[in-house]
Amino acid sequence: DWIVRDIDLFTTTVIYAYTNEIATLSNGSIANSRVMNGARSLPALLYAILRFGIDVSYDQLEIFREALYQYVEQRPREWAKLWAVRVLRVQADEGFVEYLLVLEHQETWQNLDTLLHSRGLIKGFCHELSKQLNMRFVSPPLPVDLRIHGSADGTKATDETIASMAKMSAESEAIRSLIRDRRL
Repeated sequence: DWIVRDIDLFTTTVIYAYTNEIATLSNGSIANSRVMNGARSLPALLYAILRFGIDVSYDQLEIFREALYQYVEQRPREWAKLWAVRVLRVQADEGFVEYLLVLEHQETWQNLDTLLHSRGLIKGFCHELSKQLNMRFVSPPLPVDLRIHGSADGTKATDETIASMAKMSAESEAIRSLIRDRRL
């Protein structure tokens, strides 16, 4: 995430790739750190995690995988290879399966902005493709019990609980009035 901008005998100046923040570090403080030469590194491997519903069929996955291979093959100046589409995690109780995409880009890590742009494009393509194939995962709604005087298990709220809720409500109203007063 930090890219070396300048090196001298005692310090190294780095820039944060996402926000363009600049920092100067003493060389001694980074002597034991892992520093990667982006210009000399091999082409970047990019990862993306996709989540599909557990009811997605094997045929749908094969069509998805084939369309993804074609997408990569049609962009040889951008992508070198689609290495894998594999199951990362199965959450049957929550109704989804996570897949890991591993892609090799033509660029090295030195061109971070290009890599992030390409990863965004392929994630967008995967999202649109999953919508077309009806593979999208929709999170099930969680049951929420908002009743003060009782709950789903039949227990009753105590007088203390009701009093604390009323106090919180009064405090919330006081905060709202402060906000309204400051806007005026």
